[in-house]
Amino acid sequence: MEIEIIGHQQSAVEVLALTQIWDQALNQYDLDEMTQDYAENVCVFDVALQIDDKNAYRNLWQHCFPYFGDNIQVHRRKLTIYAADQVVFLHCYSKVLGDAQTSAEDIPWCRTTVGFYKESGKWKVVHEHMSMPFDCEKQQPLYIFAEP
Repeated sequence: MEIEIIGHQQSAVEVLALTQIWDQALNQYDLDEMTQDYAENVCVFDVALQIDDKNAYRNLWQHCFPYFGDNIQVHRRKLTIYAADQVVFLHCYSKVLGDAQTSAEDIPWCRTTVGFYKESGKWKVVHEHMSMPFDCEKQQPLYIFAEP
């Protein structure tokens, strides 16, 4: 995976490690581990809805797990991290796949941004945004199927 770090290297490395822990937790369906670094009042703009707290985020994933089936994994491309001492933004293309999907090529890439804030020495996800491009004229999404 291509990773570009702009700014404070140590902050970027710490946040990247948390992202990898989240990926492993997703693979193990471990909601506690997935949400341990999320702020209680996290704001999530998912492709389909908006969530304004950590419990709602947990519930979203609890309901999504069956859709993916076994061997759930997240894939990311073109990861860029903008890092400072107390704030980090990460953006990339991502997709989540599991055995229930027919093939990786059938699942579009989403645009993903995650905002982290360091409080009392610990990084917390305070904002997450997943989106797809949208053709306003045709009133339909523009799916990204090609490798970004």
